[in-house]
Amino acid sequence: GRRSGKKNKKKREKDLTPDRTLESLFEELVANGIIKKYPETPIYAFCGERSYAAHDLREQGKDPLP
Repeated sequence: GRRSGKKNKKKREKDLTPDRTLESLFEELVANGIIKKYPETPIYAFCGERSYAAHDLREQGKDPLP
């Protein structure tokens, strides 16, 4: 059967800064050094070599075997 009772409702958090806009909050975070601008980095800059040995050989100008 069906249970009677209260459902669990999540409480909504209070807005601690109702008098401030998102822009002013963001500017404050930037001014305090919490948010910083970083240069754009292409995704290929994060890709590494699967084999450290192959990476070392490439740095020496040698062609690693597959």
